[in-house]
Amino acid sequence: MLRQILFNRVRSDGGYTVKLRIFKGFVEYREQDHVATIPVNPLIGQLMVHVLETTPIVWNEPYSSEAIDEERRRKILDRIVEVLRFRGCTARLVAG
Repeated sequence: MLRQILFNRVRSDGGYTVKLRIFKGFVEYREQDHVATIPVNPLIGQLMVHVLETTPIVWNEPYSSEAIDEERRRKILDRIVEVLRFRGCTARLVAG
């Protein structure tokens, strides 16, 4: 279940939080003490956001050397799209 905790943050019962900074071109995805800054592509003048399927995900320091396998990477991107939709954006994964 998703819950808005601040005007730009959504927390999931699944143990992750997403901070929306879409007009700056990214979201911040957090699992416990691991944080990843993930680029997104907002379409100007619309509440539409494209998330590229090929977006690489790397944890911020000090966890940047921890690998994220393909299944987990895709799960994170799907979660971001879900949060964006929860917040009222038209969001989708698009081929990169």
